Amino acid sequence: MKYMGCAAHKINLIVEKGLDPVEDVLTKIKRIVNHFKSSTKSWNKLTECQSREGISPPKKLINSMPTRWNSAYYMVRRFVELETPIKMAIALITSDLPVLSSIEWTVCRSLCVVLKPIEEMIQMLSKQKYPPASSVIIMINGLMELLLELRKRPDLSSVVSVIDVLLEEIKKEERCIVPSRCFQIDAQVPEGLSGIGFVKGGEARQRKSTKGDVTSNMMGHRRVDLKSKLIH
Repeated sequence: MKYMGCAAHKINLIVEKGLDPVEDVLTKIKRIVNHFKSSTKSWNKLTECQSREGISPPKKLINSMPTRWNSAYYMVRRFVELETPIKMAIALITSDLPVLSSIEWTVCRSLCVVLKPIEEMIQMLSKQKYPPASSVIIMINGLMELLLELRKRPDLSSVVSVIDVLLEEIKKEERCIVPSRCFQIDAQVPEGLSGIGFVKGGEARQRKSTKGDVTSNMMGHRRVDLKSKLIH
């Protein structure tokens, strides 16, 4: 069986480049997060505002780390979760903090929709020391299909540039992620694949096939249920 040990790392690099179009927004968020983490007075205001919104116990803001793209995803997700308390707290403190526009808040919410399935896929790959090539092929093709569907959604128009970069980078790095030479597969799709939009059950078998033949066989044998994963 062919194994793909560096797939998660390759996808991480792809997503890092995908975040480039929203770097300005991420920089603003990071500055706000750093302020609340470094100022006890401001943090107390934020906890009070969370309490007014019925959030108990208070949630901490998450900072991003340059070496891990998914920390940016978790930072933005938590930022969106605390949107109202953050707006309230910033209005009550005197610090010269950046204020996100309504469009930038929309970017944040849309970014979470796009990055969530990618994070789930990377988590699946990371749990396996040597993920089978069969699983990687199914996931990469499913991810590209999903991104193409997300690109059509009017409510995600603010992050089309992010989706475009992701698609371009996946195509560019596809040969590094998915093997192009012939290999033998005899594997069952992992249970966790259903979490990123794949239907569970059954086995996919293909002997001495090219990457395209294997993908075609698998995608026909077990379809990708994209609509079930699209987040409304």
